[in-house]
Amino acid sequence: MSREYCSKCQAVQNMILTNTDTFEKDDKGNDVKVTTTSYQCSVCNIFVRSEERKKVILSGDNPIV
Repeated sequence: MSREYCSKCQAVQNMILTNTDTFEKDDKGNDVKVTTTSYQCSVCNIFVRSEERKKVILSGDNPIV
């Protein structure tokens, strides 16, 4: 469980985390898996923030969509 400051509640609240995976190609033509984590306040459901992590998928890796 993550706790973040919610600007609407004006307090530190528990967050609801949602992960979304997308697959893209980078400038060199490599497959890249982008995982986006969104944080929403568990009290008022307002969007608080998001972060992205990128991982290059090697030819031996098989992404599951």
